[in-house]
Amino acid sequence: MTEPTGGSLIEYIKTKAEKKGDQYIISGKKVFITNAPIADIFLVFANTSNGITAFIIPSNVEGLKIGKPIHKLGLRGAVFSEVSLDNVIVSIENRLGEEGEGINIARHIFIGGRIIAAAIALGIGGAVLDQVYQYVISRELGNHKLIDFQILKEKIANFETILHMGKIYTYYVAYLMDKMPRQELNELASISKLFTTEGVLNIANEAISIFGGYGYTDDLNIHMYWRDVKGLTITEGTSDIHRLIIQHELKKRM
Repeated sequence: MTEPTGGSLIEYIKTKAEKKGDQYIISGKKVFITNAPIADIFLVFANTSNGITAFIIPSNVEGLKIGKPIHKLGLRGAVFSEVSLDNVIVSIENRLGEEGEGINIARHIFIGGRIIAAAIALGIGGAVLDQVYQYVISRELGNHKLIDFQILKEKIANFETILHMGKIYTYYVAYLMDKMPRQELNELASISKLFTTEGVLNIANEAISIFGGYGYTDDLNIHMYWRDVKGLTITEGTSDIHRLIIQHELKKRM
């Protein structure tokens, strides 16, 4: 999906697919493609004469090249790299759906991806809270444990509130995905991702401060959580894109 010129506006992708008989010739470049070096197949979106269209392309097809893994700030369990397509020839049978249906297919994927990102953020947030809580109940300052200080009690309560609200809402939208068309969940999925990923980013940021100087060291590595969740505020649509989606859906109802 994502290209060097951008990733949020699929309508403007530059990869081209030209139909020749019962085949397509596809050329273009994609970037930040998750797990590209280990993938067997790719779902590629390209522009045809009838609009954005999706194609299923094997990784070993002639003309498809996978670049070196991109070093990232976080989310290092997933490998990103560039994928270039130079006159890749695929059969019409490799087309997913009809020509011009690519945008709807992409939106279907995006909505599920937002819930996955929110769920991952919840896991990260839970790990941060566990580590912070163990620290504040054991760390002593003078004759007091850190948990005895009111400001830290407030922070812990805020962490718990964000995680519970994010969990309830994310689970709710995930439940609705089995009950109604995904296109009707556009706003709800964006709210889930925006609230949860940004909330957990704030938790991870506060956690570094709670650990003080230790939080800034690699020995403790609490910053790993911040690095990972920061990536989740970007992938599957940036937080600002989701704010635009939420506002757009609200405007349609007003």
